[in-house]
Amino acid sequence: TLFPYTTLFRSASLGFVALEPNYYNRLLTCPVKALDYLGHGLPTLATDLPSVRDIFGKSAAAVWLPTADDPDAFVRAALALLDDPAAYARAARAAHARAVELSWENRARRLVEFVASTASGRAARN
Repeated sequence: TLFPYTTLFRSASLGFVALEPNYYNRLLTCPVKALDYLGHGLPTLATDLPSVRDIFGKSAAAVWLPTADDPDAFVRAALALLDDPAAYARAARAAHARAVELSWENRARRLVEFVASTASGRAARN
């Protein structure tokens, strides 16, 4: 049997993150599936909520849907992306770049830089 993520990588063309616009989904959740999609370089159709935007940042990896429950908007967005190879390639490259940006290695590097800058600032004040 294939590892599930290998199956996702081999068989998916788009990610889909559809969250209802309630308080929890807007501000308190981390849609982990979005991270999976980024990790596989998949462009993603996603509802436009702050928590989802935090994952994708300013990248062009996501196509923003107005609501989670509009199948016509989903179909239009999916077809627009899948029928435009150049747009799809740009979104896939943006997904990969965002995944690298969010990688544990880069997160650890930023934490070390933060701690070092805090420690050097404290030393300068003393």
